[in-house]
Amino acid sequence: GAGGWQAVPPVVQAGNATGAGDAAAAGLAQGLALGHPWDERLRHAAALGTAAALSPVAGEFSPADYAMVRAGVTVTGAEDGVAASGLRGEPGGAGQARGEAG
Repeated sequence: GAGGWQAVPPVVQAGNATGAGDAAAAGLAQGLALGHPWDERLRHAAALGTAAALSPVAGEFSPADYAMVRAGVTVTGAEDGVAASGLRGEPGGAGQARGEAG
């Protein structure tokens, strides 16, 4: 159905945000290519972008950071305001991924 989604990662101390948006876009593209549901696409994208921002080196991320961040990403369907599975993140993390369901 039509509606919006929002993914909010937990607040983290960014190391180098260069490339974090590209990492989030790549995570979203992977989810789209694999046919994952929107909440999982956005959770993966937000976690990947945030994990990339945690790295001191642009273009790299730690799998451990990704797993930690992914567990804390909150994905909400804007049409109903209900959070999908995952721990509640705080606004203002390294980035927020948004998508339109369709």
